Amino acid sequence: PILATGLLVSVLLYSVLSGNIGTGSGFTTGAINLLTGTETPGFSSNVSTGSININVGTPTGTGTAGAINIGSTGKANTIQIGNTSGAVAQTINIGNNSTASSTNTLNIGSTIGTSATNIQAGSSGIALGTNTTISGNLLPEAAGTRDLGSSLLEFDELYLADDSGLVLGLDQDATLAYDEATDNRVELTGTGADLFIEDRLSLGVDAKNLSDDGVANDSNTPISAYMKVSIDETADITIPDLVLTEGSAKEGDILVIVNDENDGSHDTFTITNSAGLVQLPGALITLGPNDSVTLIYTDDRWVTLSVSDNL
Repeated sequence: PILATGLLVSVLLYSVLSGNIGTGSGFTTGAINLLTGTETPGFSSNVSTGSININVGTPTGTGTAGAINIGSTGKANTIQIGNTSGAVAQTINIGNNSTASSTNTLNIGSTIGTSATNIQAGSSGIALGTNTTISGNLLPEAAGTRDLGSSLLEFDELYLADDSGLVLGLDQDATLAYDEATDNRVELTGTGADLFIEDRLSLGVDAKNLSDDGVANDSNTPISAYMKVSIDETADITIPDLVLTEGSAKEGDILVIVNDENDGSHDTFTITNSAGLVQLPGALITLGPNDSVTLIYTDDRWVTLSVSDNL
């Protein structure tokens, strides 16, 4: 060993030596400072300081690298890295490795007891690269105080699991969710789940074309809430008939059927009760130009709500 400026340095050759740099073990221990040069007032303002490096050797053969431990066995009150004051620009790197094939695992904090990990930043925020896996809940420090995204930096996609959804309101008044287990549809539920649409409500269009070729019963399975029907008048043999099938219809589905023909000839079609699938006010409904019928699906059939005659 060589004693230099109060620091005990071990000379290492082929053997591994251990040594301690510490203070007394009395009631109050002192402090150990590792320093490099600092600027002296009155001298040049271009003084550079040195570096302090704490490293382990590079293992050879089947050897393994040692560890650098800071406060691992003692009970340090606070471990500070990079704490400073004044207008300085610091870069603190922990776990950086420029080798693409390397695998670094960085563990911060503890899951034992009431341990907490606080990561704070100024106005530039915190940047997380690639995918970030969170094993707990992501919570604000108080209800109604934090946003997810902003008016300028919106998120792209939000993926939710089956039978999960958006729970709205401080009292969880409403839930907008995909019910896969029961109805296989998106539902708005809850004690405060009234749906108010301030703008226009637009229904998806299912365009159908019926043929007047004399072949009865053009079967159609509705795929949206609005069916717009036109007629192929090429054959001009008879009035075409529309037969609705159930398909994937569910309890409470609404269907609006509109006759989109309006050219003055061969513009009429009928809707007929078929195998109990449609409950009409009569044996059939005849829809002329611009006429419409509104139905609701209940139990195992379409039931008429209203019929409009716009001729």
